[in-house]
Amino acid sequence: MTRWIKKIHMYVGLLNFTVLVIFGVVGIAATVLPDPNKRPKPAPSARVIDYQAPGGLDDRGLADHVHATAKIPLTGTAPDWGIRRDSENNLRIRFGTAAARFETTLFEREGKLRIEKQPFDTLQFLFHLHEMTPSSAHPDFRTQLWAWYVEFAIWSLILMALSGVYLWLASRPRHRWAQVSLAASMAVFIAFYWVIR
Repeated sequence: MTRWIKKIHMYVGLLNFTVLVIFGVVGIAATVLPDPNKRPKPAPSARVIDYQAPGGLDDRGLADHVHATAKIPLTGTAPDWGIRRDSENNLRIRFGTAAARFETTLFEREGKLRIEKQPFDTLQFLFHLHEMTPSSAHPDFRTQLWAWYVEFAIWSLILMALSGVYLWLASRPRHRWAQVSLAASMAVFIAFYWVIR
């Protein structure tokens, strides 16, 4: 039994190595680094394509048609908060991926669609990878696979903690520093719970 628990503990840790390192990097970055809006951003790029807006559509319908026509990779339909009219009544639609934000502007009278891509820096990219879970909408199978990997890693943390306690109890239950470590972690949680309730 102990031999199998050791193997499970080890392989679960190895399978989740990448995503757990991302969790750690993102946590440290969120604590010590300046606001992402204050860091230099990668240079944006833009392109303009011909686009004839079909008649009879509201802004939501136009946004969905733009999404289907522009074929921006890895994006789903725009969220409701990402659809708005600017001061000149041009429809602005925001799409996003883990690696970039796409701001599209529909110039209906001119029959043009401007697509501006603003890449994220490496840390922003890691932040977006960190927050992907299957409960969010992921239109592309590649991002959906990553979301399931993150979900697997989250549940694996519970498994690794429980298997780690089992391995300690099965090998060195009287080890003083192990006992102190477990007691300290539980005491910190109880104290925090008591303070914030």
